[in-house]
Amino acid sequence: MDKKEITSLLALQKEKITSYYLYNKLSSRTKDTNNKEIFNKIATNEMSYYEIFKKYTKSDVKPSKFLISFYSAITFVFGFTFSLKLIQKLIVKIEYSHIKSIQNHSEIEKIIQNENDREKLLLNMIDEKRLHYISSIVLGLNDSLVEISAALAGFTFAIQVSHTIALMGLISGSAASLSIAASEYFSRREETSRKEALRSSIYTGVSYAAVVVLLILPYFFISNVYLNLGILFAIVLIVIFLFNFYISIAKDQSFKRRFFEMVLISLSIALISFGIGFIVRKYLGLQI
Repeated sequence: MDKKEITSLLALQKEKITSYYLYNKLSSRTKDTNNKEIFNKIATNEMSYYEIFKKYTKSDVKPSKFLISFYSAITFVFGFTFSLKLIQKLIVKIEYSHIKSIQNHSEIEKIIQNENDREKLLLNMIDEKRLHYISSIVLGLNDSLVEISAALAGFTFAIQVSHTIALMGLISGSAASLSIAASEYFSRREETSRKEALRSSIYTGVSYAAVVVLLILPYFFISNVYLNLGILFAIVLIVIFLFNFYISIAKDQSFKRRFFEMVLISLSIALISFGIGFIVRKYLGLQI
């Protein structure tokens, strides 16, 4: 191998030893025995591939302490499943960019492919509690995006006073978040324990309330109601994008289908409500 190929293998080696220390750190951090076993298996695999590359390079490589800390922080904020699957996708792209610079790379590529397939299977076995409540979060987000964005769009044309619209949105949003949380509790209580039902209701209520806050904030600070309406639609798109990106990575689902479906429903209902607000103001004589 020439110098360029050795450099690429050393980079692969560094990635493997970094991953080894990352998964060891995650293993020590989790209390779940199933997840701990999975992290230990992945760490062992990473070390075995590190040793394979070492036979080619005849050198030891130190891990990246920065990446270990950075990846570990991501998993703390966004959870194991989403973070590790996203990290794996990024690492796979980096690995294959290094492999391309190696002339006779079929053996190396096969090693990497086998390792990535095995790691993907193991990552799918991670049991993360927050993912058990995805349906509750979806319920809160969907209802909030549809109901509150539609209500604010209607209020925007009917009332045309930003501060009043914000207060009305805050009152109706607060009541709706409590109502949907209670409904989720009673619905889940029929199927599961009181503790699980309470957690589901909290996830639903909090996700609903979070979207309400995001949607009404511009109305408190900006007097131009139509500018606020544009910001409202932008926030709806951003929330839908981020949520579906998270789900597509964590649950290995189609991003495009879910994204466009939610956008179509949310914006269609908001536009209908805007039309209702127009009718109320013009033909029913509402003046504020």
